[in-house]
Amino acid sequence: MAKNKTYTYRYEVRGHFIRQDACSEAHVDDPVWLVPEPDNEYDSLAVRFINGSGGLLGYVPAEENEELLSKMMKKGYGKYCAKVVDLVYTGEGDIQPIVEVVIGKQESDLPFQQEARFQLHTTIQSSGRETYEMRDLREKSPSAGIPIPPLVIYVVMAIIFLVILFAVGYVAKIILFR
Repeated sequence: MAKNKTYTYRYEVRGHFIRQDACSEAHVDDPVWLVPEPDNEYDSLAVRFINGSGGLLGYVPAEENEELLSKMMKKGYGKYCAKVVDLVYTGEGDIQPIVEVVIGKQESDLPFQQEARFQLHTTIQSSGRETYEMRDLREKSPSAGIPIPPLVIYVVMAIIFLVILFAVGYVAKIILFR
């Protein structure tokens, strides 16, 4: 079966200079997610580059986001994979990630697959106004709450064991000594 055509884009991440916390954590070959930002006050076609931990690396260059969105949404090339392919250290000491995005019609057309982690969620208010939020689809770790030290777990388990042992002994005493 012949593969469908794919399109490959290479972007210098824009806005990186004010997002150095996320950019400094970037490594070559790190996956990147694309999240449209239709309520962006400067550009309604803005597309965010999100790293694996949900940090904003920056944006697709404004002069190129319309072509990318057009292919992905209007022409049926809705599947993509993206990753950091280079890190440029600027004269100001900033790190500017270079991201490669490959889009295709099916996941099997892409050079690699990446899990869905982030998506844009649109809500239409009763007034007809749309609001947007980025949703994190990653599974939350069961230990994401307050960590419980192992000693506390052992003590609680010992108490439960003793209560069960006492209850069994009590029931046995009642049955045997009627």
